[in-house]
Amino acid sequence: MRAFAKKRINVMCRHSASCDYRRAAVITRERAHERDTIISQWEHSHTHSHTCFHERCSQNTEVSGRWATNYTVRETECCKHYEILTVSFRPFYLPSEFSQITVISVYVPGPDFNLAAERIAETYNRAVTKTGEQPVFILGDFNRCDISTYLPSLEQYVTTPTRKHNMLDLCFGNIPGAYISKPRPPLGLSDHNVILLLPKYRSQLKTGEIITKTISTWNEDASETLKGCFELTDWDVFFDDCGDDINMLSNVLTAYILFCEETVTPTKLATIYPKNKKWITKDMRACLVKKKKAFQQGAQSE
Repeated sequence: MRAFAKKRINVMCRHSASCDYRRAAVITRERAHERDTIISQWEHSHTHSHTCFHERCSQNTEVSGRWATNYTVRETECCKHYEILTVSFRPFYLPSEFSQITVISVYVPGPDFNLAAERIAETYNRAVTKTGEQPVFILGDFNRCDISTYLPSLEQYVTTPTRKHNMLDLCFGNIPGAYISKPRPPLGLSDHNVILLLPKYRSQLKTGEIITKTISTWNEDASETLKGCFELTDWDVFFDDCGDDINMLSNVLTAYILFCEETVTPTKLATIYPKNKKWITKDMRACLVKKKKAFQQGAQSE
């Protein structure tokens, strides 16, 4: 605990001198071991932080109040072979396609690295089951523990050595290209470098393409025109040409009906933006616009 207190003071000092620490969203480390990892985030407006850890587990996670104040400790598991701490966050800002972030902080001292890899994989699978397609990250001091055989679909973001020429502190995630890693000096007398993870992921709202496509607009005139087209059609011609072949008759009739529909139905170009929601219909969008105008005009009754 004495080493933990010294490292906490060291972090506070660097917070005032380094923008990397001031802008850090989450700082994870062990209280009894020498390993530090920082996850950086974009914008912040507060200065306080919160600490969450399990009293039996040396894992420690500090959450910046500028980034998130709503977080939940999901799981804690501690034994002589591994230590796991799972925390879910709901930050003030997230890309629209995400609703929460789950961080699984691990420390694997060994000697049973296979058992630790199995438990980490099980913890990750439970987190994914609870959150669905939301981001889940695994980070910590893995030593010789290899989880790639149990979780081959995850991407590893740390690309720089963390202790001399070895990469012991790693970060895995289910979001491709989410972070890039940069080494920073260790805290105090630690022999592990601090790893700064900078966000590289861009939201679908910024990367999505604007799609323009042709759509059919059905109306009463088109319905009457199509009805008249079918009334003037000599259907016996199709039956005479196809004979007893029911499959050919079905294909010919379907193609003719679609041809008539495309001929009489008016079309228009529709532009689809990445921010458009599929469940927002035209009528719903009109109601939202009407509500916004009423609010701007001060019409509370509407």
